[in-house]
Amino acid sequence: MNEVFEHLLNPLHALRNTYRILKKGGYFTMTTPNLGSYSGIVNFFLANRAQALSTDIYSEYLKLERIGHMGHVREYTINEMCACAERVGFALESIEFSGPSKYQLVVQRNQKIVVDLSHSAPHLLLKARYFFKKQ
Repeated sequence: MNEVFEHLLNPLHALRNTYRILKKGGYFTMTTPNLGSYSGIVNFFLANRAQALSTDIYSEYLKLERIGHMGHVREYTINEMCACAERVGFALESIEFSGPSKYQLVVQRNQKIVVDLSHSAPHLLLKARYFFKKQ
């Protein structure tokens, strides 16, 4: 399930059905944007937005009327994703992080600070790929 979970209106239904049809010992993998990423943190504190990748809430819900579906219903932190999947019955095997390793944060008068997150804080990267196992 790549880049799907954040678009679902009822993600628990999808997780429960995935768990139901997966054989015991089978693996389930998914990728999602990481709300706790550097971009998510910057958006929250500097842009006063709760989402890392989506546009404003009004525009997202307006897509339902225009095209019949919307962008991100919700984005999740790593802890939220793991807790949700584990409550359904999955066991976390591993998490991989991806995304550009350098981010730019614009501060006063267009001065830029470049921060390399790839080695010091991989959990702050933009995407997370989860590997869960059915017990």
